[in-house]
Amino acid sequence: MSREEYRALPRAAESFDREVAIRLMGDCGLRAHEVLDIESRHISRMSDGLGRDHSGDQ
Repeated sequence: MSREEYRALPRAAESFDREVAIRLMGDCGLRAHEVLDIESRHISRMSDGLGRDHSGDQ
């Protein structure tokens, strides 16, 4: 699968939940059965939007 094909997958998702599942598998390397165990409380967006926690930066 090319990068462009991967980028198109989340945009073609039928729902937000499916988009998130696709992104968790593609961006985080989770397997399908692992995605099924994820709850919204397990996910947080970092301050820079890139997954880096800068809360301790000065």
